[in-house]
Amino acid sequence: GEKVTIKATAFDASAQGTITFVGALIGEQTRMAKARVVLSNPQGAWRPGLFVNVEVTSSEADVPVTVAGDAIQTVGDKPVVFLKVNGGFIAQPVQLGRSDGKRVEVVQGLKAGAPYASAGSFVVKSELGKASAEHTH
Repeated sequence: GEKVTIKATAFDASAQGTITFVGALIGEQTRMAKARVVLSNPQGAWRPGLFVNVEVTSSEADVPVTVAGDAIQTVGDKPVVFLKVNGGFIAQPVQLGRSDGKRVEVVQGLKAGAPYASAGSFVVKSELGKASAEHTH
């Protein structure tokens, strides 16, 4: 009864569905099992035996603050998010919660809607490292 998102490997399409059966046997080398998913198929594109990738949504929860996973960096063995401030960025320590593989819950250290560096946060971190190295000379 779990909800899933199915993505075809042979063509560019995805669909939502519900798992109705999962086989008990798992292939020793492939680590795959047979499963059946019920989904809407008005054009007949989804056929039995079609190879697909499936994302299972085990549970959903509303969380007040999340950030993109690539926004999380580590400074001094602690997770940080780089907040945008006048003239640049500052490393804001954060306490992390759950993740869905794409977004990460921030339980402490960040307010909802605060602007932060996401995809380029590693560049911000490296610039921060350069700046601190220059100041130690």
